[in-house]
Amino acid sequence: MKKSKTKKKSNVEIVQDTLHKCFGSDVTYLMADVADAADTAVPTLITAFDYGLLGIGGVPMGHFFEVAGDEKTGKTTLLLHMMASFQARGVIPLVIDPKGAVSSDVARAKRIGVDPDSCVIIPVVSSEEATRKVRESLGKIYKEGAKVALFWDDLGLTPTDYELSPGKDKKTKKDKAKPGDKAKTIWIFCRTLAGDCYKLGAPVIVANQLTAVINTGFVPIGSPVEVSSSGGGLRYTSRIRVVLKPGAQIKDKNGCVVGKFINAKTIANAFFSPFRKVKLALNFRDGFDSKLSTIQTALDSAYATKKSGKIQIKGQSELHKIDAVAPRALYALECRMWPWLTGEYSDPTDVDDVLDEDEFSEEEFIKGFI
Repeated sequence: MKKSKTKKKSNVEIVQDTLHKCFGSDVTYLMADVADAADTAVPTLITAFDYGLLGIGGVPMGHFFEVAGDEKTGKTTLLLHMMASFQARGVIPLVIDPKGAVSSDVARAKRIGVDPDSCVIIPVVSSEEATRKVRESLGKIYKEGAKVALFWDDLGLTPTDYELSPGKDKKTKKDKAKPGDKAKTIWIFCRTLAGDCYKLGAPVIVANQLTAVINTGFVPIGSPVEVSSSGGGLRYTSRIRVVLKPGAQIKDKNGCVVGKFINAKTIANAFFSPFRKVKLALNFRDGFDSKLSTIQTALDSAYATKKSGKIQIKGQSELHKIDAVAPRALYALECRMWPWLTGEYSDPTDVDDVLDEDEFSEEEFIKGFI
């Protein structure tokens, strides 16, 4: 009787089988099985933000994402746009909102598209309490089959336990100064959750203020270092970091200020080229305007010019009013500025390889709005 020949295992199978026997069947996975960040990205529907700034079409799942900026630069508004996008994908926003900035703005949240009935708020008193609640609940939530996206508005400004009940020094009888407690708390939060969030595919979006300008004496005069209030823990954990700066005011026909332009820049992006800049149009009532953001970014980057109060798009002879730019002309402009939007081009450093007005088909045009 002939003996059946056993198929020889490959080196990859040998390594995996050994690890599975030692530590369990779910201890390893192949790099080929990991989904690309662009394939899992959740779009905010602000084209200049999704493709001009982030480059991958939205917020990646399973990673830390930091939005830092000055006061009144639209950080919370941007979080609301993201929350609405995640809800459209069936992901529940889990919001840590110690100062009530998100939960108290229900009317504007509804206008942006957020469903208050599907938004869960975690009221916390201290950073330690928030860290403990998230760590204990996140795995259990995903085990039950629900998906969440974690939002923390102003992580660095959330008080710590020592600020609530500071200890006393035995000798001086004065409050002990523990400046390291804040950094320690944030380090614990980021370090313990980074791996779990990646494994579960749960994104963590944090908003922070640029509250400190530090000049150590080693940097040149006139070049101070700006830092966010969360410290280094979030800085080294975040895969994407966006900084928002205020720009010019936006006025209506009557001269009333209805918004302002926000200068947005990526100072870290693990999935696309960093240090990209766009200009976002923030309307105080309705949130960010995708159309006006694209047009203003085009004007700043010379892809369009303004003549007699009208917009002339590069490569087109027609003059458009800002409010009356046709969807096809707007999409052609977006493809010129960000050719990777169509999925056919991915190298932002090659400025010569751009799409002309007639280079995309009707199917590609329709796909841009899906």
